[in-house]
Amino acid sequence: MVSQAKVCPPRRRAPTTAVTDVDHIENFVTQLRAARLAPAQATAASAFALINWLLDAACLAACLQAVGGGAGLVDLLLAFCAGMAASTLTLVPGGLGIIDSALIFGLLTAGVATSTVIAAVVLYRIISFGVIIGTGWIFWLLIRHRDR
Repeated sequence: MVSQAKVCPPRRRAPTTAVTDVDHIENFVTQLRAARLAPAQATAASAFALINWLLDAACLAACLQAVGGGAGLVDLLLAFCAGMAASTLTLVPGGLGIIDSALIFGLLTAGVATSTVIAAVVLYRIISFGVIIGTGWIFWLLIRHRDR
């Protein structure tokens, strides 16, 4: 029995417009060279990033208080940093499951009750992930509707 090779349909791109990996890399390097931050801009960006993390940790603390739990500031920040560190290892969008697990285990080691920790982390993720995603979808729909 002889198998026939499938022939892929031709691409609709002209041969002269072929883009190689080298072209992508050169374009990326050109864009990196074009971005120049003044020291004041770099300081402001770093400060805003730090403020963002601190407010995110405050959101987690508020969620923990809202469900009737409490943890010390050091324990809370260690659990939060563990969650953020775990987010660098994830392949799942938004770190779903990975960040949650790290936060839960971090807060459990602080001595908070299991049911309280799970409720706090679920509430925190609904606020920090779900609300932001939902807001993004709403604005995307508004922009799409406006462009029609």
